[in-house]
Amino acid sequence: MPVKKVHSILIIGSVLVFCTNRGIAALTIIFQPTEDGGGTKLTASGFLDITGQQQFGSYGSPRAELQRGNLDEIRITPTLADSYRIDTRRPLFDTDSDFFFSTSIQEEMLVSGDSFGFVSGVDSDFTAIYTPRNFTSGFISGQAMFINAPLSSMQVIEQEFVWGPGDGQRASIQVVPEPTSIFLIAIGSFVLSQRRRRTGS
Repeated sequence: MPVKKVHSILIIGSVLVFCTNRGIAALTIIFQPTEDGGGTKLTASGFLDITGQQQFGSYGSPRAELQRGNLDEIRITPTLADSYRIDTRRPLFDTDSDFFFSTSIQEEMLVSGDSFGFVSGVDSDFTAIYTPRNFTSGFISGQAMFINAPLSSMQVIEQEFVWGPGDGQRASIQVVPEPTSIFLIAIGSFVLSQRRRRTGS
């Protein structure tokens, strides 16, 4: 193989490795409505690194819960789980009313994959993150479906928790709007663009 071709392959390979390492996606937990709008689907995916963080607790009973009250909790733990302190306390839901939703961890279609979530207590000075048991760093992928828990009733707070400079030392909560909201946003953007065109002409 010619020397130039070997050098080209090495350079391309180095660039791909660099881009791959730089492009690691941090853990993101996404809330979105179910197709009928009557429930909520949660998905978690991304790279997480809690190396060196203080362990808060361990959990042996499988549970899948969303609750607001003295404890704000997003807990999807189909298997054994641990939790770690990651930040000063922040609320997870922006609402005055308390609510509690649970779903069956027996149904694979409702809860599957890795454990994930957050817990934030009124009397605590930190927020904790749920991870699979004995987890330190790696990729997390899990999901849960809450059938009778409409997303509109939760008022989830979109936010990001950061506890270090690394790609995996952050985790975020994001909300995907309901189809009606997306449609209204699209209409609003279209109207605004038309006004700008008229103003510019």
